[in-house]
Amino acid sequence: MDYVKSLINLIGPEKSQEICKDLLNILMKEDGEMLLNLYLDLINEDLNFLESGEYYSDLIKIEKSKDNVLIYNLLKEKGPMTAKDIMKYPGIDLSSSLIKHRTHLSGRLNDLTRRGYLAKKRGEKSKQYFLTPEEVVKSAIDLLGLEYDELYTSSNLMKLADETNIPYRHLIRVIKDIKND
Repeated sequence: MDYVKSLINLIGPEKSQEICKDLLNILMKEDGEMLLNLYLDLINEDLNFLESGEYYSDLIKIEKSKDNVLIYNLLKEKGPMTAKDIMKYPGIDLSSSLIKHRTHLSGRLNDLTRRGYLAKKRGEKSKQYFLTPEEVVKSAIDLLGLEYDELYTSSNLMKLADETNIPYRHLIRVIKDIKND
């Protein structure tokens, strides 16, 4: 049953009806059970590949520009920083891309936060500090007193999402990354 739910989530409801009909037709044949098991094993391999970090890291390389990767790595190495601190860092030259896109660094960082690649927290004197989502989730887990084994319940995910302001789909990825470390 988990295979079917995962398959429907993966391919969407429109195509899943067609595939379910095909699976039922396969089952009705004489060797249907063997063929179905082979088919489900292939689906399971694909799902395991998608859940592994390899696919996600490939997506990040495609979606993130060089500047965004540098910002993420800087925050991972140095810890929480304000937008001004990030702009002062010598390894990141965002001036040309920021002028080109007529935006400012805070807007760029807020966009990365909305997409779940960065997180932010309010610091002293109401300054916004940007940091990696893993750090924010770890501190929220400790603050809320949650156990890592119980994080996937809906109530705990809601608490974490409210505390961290990270979208659910990215929150689940971050929790998996934390567990893998």
